[in-house]
Amino acid sequence: MPAGIDMLEDLKARPWPSPIADTIIGVFRLGEEMAAWMIIGQDGSWVVAGCSDGTVSRHFDSLAGALCQIHPVDDLT
Repeated sequence: MPAGIDMLEDLKARPWPSPIADTIIGVFRLGEEMAAWMIIGQDGSWVVAGCSDGTVSRHFDSLAGALCQIHPVDDLT
């Protein structure tokens, strides 16, 4: 099953109203103009925020762990 991810975009350069995290990555689905998720990294810790429902995941120690929150490895086989 394909992940359905069309694009990743570094969102750190966008204008934010206050200081931001070390890394903000927008994860976009095929055919959509707004990010479905934002992956936020700061000081070696990562979380995933769902843009449509406002949920925020637990903290992960790696970007790979955060990405698996969106699409577990088993879903990609």
